[in-house]
Amino acid sequence: MKRQISVRTLISDLEPEALREVIIALSNYSKKNEQFIKLFVQRSDEAYSKTVVDEAKNKIRLHFYGKSEFDLKLDLKSARKEVSDYSKMLKKYPRYIADLKLYYVEVGNEVTKEFGDIDERFYDSVESMFIAFCKYIREHPQLYAVFRDRLKKLYIESQNIGWGYSDFMSDTIRELQRLFEIDGDM
Repeated sequence: MKRQISVRTLISDLEPEALREVIIALSNYSKKNEQFIKLFVQRSDEAYSKTVVDEAKNKIRLHFYGKSEFDLKLDLKSARKEVSDYSKMLKKYPRYIADLKLYYVEVGNEVTKEFGDIDERFYDSVESMFIAFCKYIREHPQLYAVFRDRLKKLYIESQNIGWGYSDFMSDTIRELQRLFEIDGDM
């Protein structure tokens, strides 16, 4: 059995011009590759990174609603994949990674308020993304203040939703608040 050679090994011997050609070919292969390369090279271009985040949010929303907000699509697997893919792309931008995770939860909350109780699988998905968001905030405590107002709004808007979701959200948001705030009430 032939041993696989790593990409790092393959590109280590390339001349700079050949490496440029590989990078350009990759960027032409998919829009996400192009965005990743631009984000990696233009680390301080806040406007471009915001554009990428907005695109990701549009895709996440599309996986929940489809092309019309009157029609429920609920492709949670694809919505989660968008969060995962864009998070990898935005690894130098922790605020945007947290933003995408929280946005997924917010859209899920919005869907259930608009269409009524969904099913356990739906709530499990939204709750697990919120757990991922909270874990990320614990790893990047400076971000809590950025999302504090959105968390307060989510706390209020998640009340009286079934399947234990309301209790989960209330408890988890309060726990995060206790961790980062000296005083305060939701």
